[in-house]
Amino acid sequence: TIIIQLSAKQKTISMAVTKEYPNMSLENLLPGSLVSVSIQSRSKNGSLIVNFLTFFRGVVDWTHQPVKILENSEEDMQKRKVKARILYVDSASKHVGLTLKPGLVSSLSFAGMNEWTSQVGNVLADTKIVHIDPNSGIGLVIANNSDKKKKNESNGGVEEKSDDDGDDEDSEKNPKGRNQLLYAHTSRLHDDPAKPSNFKLGQVVTSRIVAVSHVDGLVHVTLKPSMIQKQVLSLGDLKCGHMYTAKVLGFED
Repeated sequence: TIIIQLSAKQKTISMAVTKEYPNMSLENLLPGSLVSVSIQSRSKNGSLIVNFLTFFRGVVDWTHQPVKILENSEEDMQKRKVKARILYVDSASKHVGLTLKPGLVSSLSFAGMNEWTSQVGNVLADTKIVHIDPNSGIGLVIANNSDKKKKNESNGGVEEKSDDDGDDEDSEKNPKGRNQLLYAHTSRLHDDPAKPSNFKLGQVVTSRIVAVSHVDGLVHVTLKPSMIQKQVLSLGDLKCGHMYTAKVLGFED
């Protein structure tokens, strides 16, 4: 008699690592499976090429990488072993997509995304560019105090003191939201589509939250000056008692 013991505990399920077994093929790889991967290289668009289970190769898109890994150079990441979760398997093209996002890897969910949903419409005065993909867009994070200082120095200004100046080192190194990747699509970079992109890595810019994707765990922002300067970006920005300028579009019979 063969007895197979099963568990329905969420923690046990989410932390179960897929092991290699004889005659394993691409069809045996399932979305949601946790695997140990070895990072091989980084492509031109920022995606990581990884090997796992000896014979398989997969890709981790830059939008599914933790900020710390996204900011590291290719030399620092080569041969590094980490845990990743399979997102999808395309048997026809033999393409396997994985994620390194901590929430999906550890608990199959994105923690804290609801907090960002309530911030749609907010202007973020200081966001730092950590990745540039000419084909899809720009990745940013909330800038820390040292990033802001560099911005002020480059602008010839004086660093402004904030209420956080007396905080401890941990809050300086990891301010709230620092690990959340912000994403600005190419269509949200300039008011003039014909204008060439002159953004640089490490540059600190002003952005505005326009949407939150719970599926990808991304906070979508715009860098368009016209969108940032708008008093009202969405219905949620309207406040009772405030005065607004309106345009009459027509009359009902």
